[in-house]
Amino acid sequence: MLAIARNILILFSVGLIVILVGCSSSPSNQTTAIETETEMDHEDIEVSTPTPIVTASTVSDSQNEKGKEQENLEQQTEDSIAIPESTPIKSISATPVTTATTNIKLDPKTLDVGCANPILGSSVIDEIRFKGRQLTATELEKILHCFPEQELTQDPKYAGEEYLQPSTENPIPVGNIRNVSLPTSNHAVSKNVQCEVFEDKECTELRWERIDGLLAGAITSIQVAPTDSEVIYAGIDSNSMSLWRSLNSGKNWEKVYQWAHASDVAINPINPSTILYSELEEGVYRSTDGGSSWKSVIGDRDRPDWVRSSGLYFKALTFSTHSPQVAYAVASVDRGPSSGSAEVFVSADGGQNWNHSGTCKNCGSVYAVVVEPDNSTNIWLSADSGVHLSDDGGANWSDNLLTNLSSAGSATIGLSINPTNSEIIIAATSSSGVYRSADKGETWKQSNTGLGELHTHQVEFALSDPNIIWLTTHDGVYQSTDTGQTWTRRDNGWKYTFTDALSIDPYDSDVVYVGTAVELQTAHANHINTGIHEGGGLYKTVNGGEDWLQIDQDMEESSVVAMATHPYLPFSLWVGDKAGRGAFVTPDAGETWLHATWSGAHYPMVFAFSHSFPSKHFLSSAMTGEELTVSDDGGLNWRSLANGLGTAIDQSSRASRLPSETGNYFHVHLHGLAVSPSDPDILYTGTIYDPSLTEEYSMMGAVIFTSRDGGKTWKESSNGFPIDTPTSLNAFVIHPTDPNVAYAMTSSYESERPIGIFKTENGGSNWRAVNKGLDLNTRDLQIDPVYPETLYAATGSGVYKTTDGAASWILLSEGLPTSGSGSVQEKLLLSTIGSDDRGGIWDLAINPLNPLQIYAATNKGVYKTKNGGEYWYAVNFGLPLSEGNPFWHDRVLEIDATGTVLYVCLDPSPNGDRVTHIYRAVMEPLVPVKYQFEVNGDFLEIESTSQIYNTYYDQDEQALHFTVAGPSQTKAETILNVPVSLLVKPFVVTMDGKPITPSSNGQQISFEYLHLGRVEVIVKENR
Repeated sequence: MLAIARNILILFSVGLIVILVGCSSSPSNQTTAIETETEMDHEDIEVSTPTPIVTASTVSDSQNEKGKEQENLEQQTEDSIAIPESTPIKSISATPVTTATTNIKLDPKTLDVGCANPILGSSVIDEIRFKGRQLTATELEKILHCFPEQELTQDPKYAGEEYLQPSTENPIPVGNIRNVSLPTSNHAVSKNVQCEVFEDKECTELRWERIDGLLAGAITSIQVAPTDSEVIYAGIDSNSMSLWRSLNSGKNWEKVYQWAHASDVAINPINPSTILYSELEEGVYRSTDGGSSWKSVIGDRDRPDWVRSSGLYFKALTFSTHSPQVAYAVASVDRGPSSGSAEVFVSADGGQNWNHSGTCKNCGSVYAVVVEPDNSTNIWLSADSGVHLSDDGGANWSDNLLTNLSSAGSATIGLSINPTNSEIIIAATSSSGVYRSADKGETWKQSNTGLGELHTHQVEFALSDPNIIWLTTHDGVYQSTDTGQTWTRRDNGWKYTFTDALSIDPYDSDVVYVGTAVELQTAHANHINTGIHEGGGLYKTVNGGEDWLQIDQDMEESSVVAMATHPYLPFSLWVGDKAGRGAFVTPDAGETWLHATWSGAHYPMVFAFSHSFPSKHFLSSAMTGEELTVSDDGGLNWRSLANGLGTAIDQSSRASRLPSETGNYFHVHLHGLAVSPSDPDILYTGTIYDPSLTEEYSMMGAVIFTSRDGGKTWKESSNGFPIDTPTSLNAFVIHPTDPNVAYAMTSSYESERPIGIFKTENGGSNWRAVNKGLDLNTRDLQIDPVYPETLYAATGSGVYKTTDGAASWILLSEGLPTSGSGSVQEKLLLSTIGSDDRGGIWDLAINPLNPLQIYAATNKGVYKTKNGGEYWYAVNFGLPLSEGNPFWHDRVLEIDATGTVLYVCLDPSPNGDRVTHIYRAVMEPLVPVKYQFEVNGDFLEIESTSQIYNTYYDQDEQALHFTVAGPSQTKAETILNVPVSLLVKPFVVTMDGKPITPSSNGQQISFEYLHLGRVEVIVKENR
């Protein structure tokens, strides 16, 4: 068997490893192995080659008659959004490495990681299982015995044969989107410039409705009060989310704290009103009134001490059930996995006062602290270095007691002690499954019977039945009914199964709360689940996992700072939350949301998209190393383009001494970003002067960078721009047909002061100020795609317009709620120092199909003009406006590619609490869009008022599949011309499995329907 490994190439697809084994056959027998699946078995495996569940992927194949081997299938990137569907399709392409190929299918879940980790190391195995890392032949030879023998030697179709025969399964050709055509943009003059539809004297041309569902599902901790099962606290790893409380067993939730990354929660065993709460970087807080108010008790930012100055990361809290006034808190010196020390703190008065108890040297990051139920001085830690015990209240610590594993493989996330028998301890390891001790940690045995996933997370014994344990893992929720000796999977019906936080009702072991995650406490880098996900959140079962109910409806990401619509795809909106766990994307105007996880989205700034197909998605950010990221596959996978920024700094910046030393890395805070509509390789971006000093930046100035190769290399292009000004390069606007003409708009957002707008006509080589007649307090800039010499600027004093390429500006604010007088003195003031930040216009959205229609976000809500800014009127029907300012930044208003859906992000609170919600207004009739897909070597033409994606032809069932998406209850129509190479009339059509009666004309099919969010359409021949 080991000899086989020398001629094996491993390729990965989600949930499947295909191994091409070299045999002694002649070269004429070479084939290309193609494996496909129709069920998503393992959503947590990240693949380097995008999977065909994304809408637009390039497929080229040499197709012979049905049933023959497929050759040269090359799957490339795709255009739109990765949408998990009920029948996701996955395929991979392979090139044989020897004379002939034989398929051996290995489920990566069956790899014995406990066997493989000591050989190759846990980091390598994690990369192989979850990040698309390919095994070398040498590596495979070393760990081949770690796969089950039967998977290497047989398959039900070829039982008894030494190796599997070449696959005869047909690949599924996925539709590659070749083109999307919108109606021609033109100036459609309206006869009536005022509102034309009213209800109770209020303009109802727009009817606003809230769209929700923005929850990343990064739940770090759940705790049910031991003496009151209706009281529950949930911590979330997002700065705007933090800590939530329910007083009715999860039916409703309210936010009780918002500051930083929630890492743990502990509730006093006899008093549910006393709670301890830890934030990763901010220490420990205490409440004695059930979460209504909080006091810092360790690491107080207002009273700096050695704890605060040490920069400790607090990750684990607990109370003693034996002595409820005794509490412990543990912090690590490193944020992520490490071999450093951990500091232990103890309180003897219920968490009010604390003392440093001791140091667990070489523990690394600590993930759980547990106190023995009958002894408050016996405490246990699960850490990067394994399991540790202190029998003197944390003063002294044992070495790792989990000696079965190597030091590299002993990282332990969860730990739990049997509540009635402290001899029984369960440890949930990072990559080797569960270990069980029946003698108080003296010896341990691996206990993975029934587990389908060895990357385990949190574990907990039930107080009401000490035989029952619940466990969360990389893939699924498990239950044991025999104190951890065997396990049964219990996450029945979940879409997304990367689970972490866990808590059991103290009175009923069938009542369990589980939270999903995208990574663990922002701290365990080996446990991160990138990609696009659906279904993350907080779940509850009342019948032991037979059924689950998602109970997070009240929880919502509430600090949205970035929004953008795709320039061609209708109803597509990307959203970023301040310091969140990723970005959100909707294909149907907010009916459903998907969560895209990558580091760059933690501090999102500006989304941008190429106008080419496959479309590239970009995001500027303040995240170290990922200040600019790009996705080639609709947001499924992202890579950094920031590496070249540090070397692009020219002598002008160096002469101004803008760059500073930040160690061995270059880190800047990017804001503005734009991709040329006429050339996807040309990009403009810029930094800001950030006075907050919350991070150490390599550059404290506003510098412009350009790229002419899609971001592979960068050049500083700041000549003529005052780079040492404390401002933000907040937005770039590029001429629709001439990429050398661009505008750079400054603002005070996250900086100090705006200085208006600058223009280049030679691709960034030179810039000049273009502020004649303009208020310098600029906040947004829009260009007319029909007459690009016309631009509109949102400012603190109103909307300004230019019709001569920014040579001069005029104020057009009739009907807008602005306070400007228009006096000569005021104009002089505005053109020299700008207006203040209290009022004016915050953002603009211009209808891409009729640029005379523009929308403005003001302190009094949203206003509309039909005549290019000459007259404005309010369109706020349904918006919850209050006396406070509904806006606090300038990414709050967006319009979709067809001009039929408008989005606004506002703060409805009367006190301006900066809690943002997103609302939409849908304007019917919807606009038809023409799509062209290449499927199976032929072209599929579709015209639809829906977004169309996930298009593919299933040869086994001889069916054409695609998804239609749009805002619910809007009227829609789809017309498609089916190539005869795919299907021949007459046709049978179903929508989400239900037959419909379309109109047919030869190979053309048309059907009308009401949008219901996302719906799968299947077309077959009527035989």
